[in-house]
Amino acid sequence: MKLDKKLTAIIPDVHIPYQDKQAVELCLQRIREERAGKIVILGDLMDFEAVSRFNRKLDKRAAFEWELRLGRKWIKNLSRRFKGAEIHFLSGNHESRLSKYVVRNCPELSGLPQLALDEILEIPKDWRTYSYNLNAVRVDGVSYTHGRKFSGNVCMANLKKYMGSVVQGHSHKTSSLYHRLPDGRLIGAVEAGCLCDLCPSYAADVSWVHAMAWAQDGLPYLEII
Repeated sequence: MKLDKKLTAIIPDVHIPYQDKQAVELCLQRIREERAGKIVILGDLMDFEAVSRFNRKLDKRAAFEWELRLGRKWIKNLSRRFKGAEIHFLSGNHESRLSKYVVRNCPELSGLPQLALDEILEIPKDWRTYSYNLNAVRVDGVSYTHGRKFSGNVCMANLKKYMGSVVQGHSHKTSSLYHRLPDGRLIGAVEAGCLCDLCPSYAADVSWVHAMAWAQDGLPYLEII
């Protein structure tokens, strides 16, 4: 299958093991249908509840080894389904829970390569991985960031910050904003939604939305799942 190298598919917050399996599968089907040549995982692929500092009521799903096993399986499946695609993996605040846990509980192990995210999740060597501490990653004229801001007009703030097209995750919400520059170029900012459970046990009355995003010719756009 010939891939469209000018088309980027964006996978927002999945939060394994709390993903919505139907929403995830619909997203992957759409990527295959459109033959996207590039894929950006926008952060928070993993939930990493077992190493969270928050006192949630944990169940057996929260066992760290179990989370890792499911994450590795998901990553291997994505790599198999989209051979030939250029895949970018951004870490989110949930992936950063692992390094924070190590620093908090056993700082002597901090920095060990065996505990690096790409090692512990067995991320394929041909994937491009990025730290949560990076401001943004730029692919084909569009900036990608997991994001830290989730209140107010996120898209307006990101257009001003990045001075160009940008896609953000983190909020689990959807919004978009487009602006025509004086030179005639159109730029856009997108909040990409999520692919996780919309009824989490730790929050009530959330306004999250199942969605994904695309980018082509330097312009991002939403697709509701």
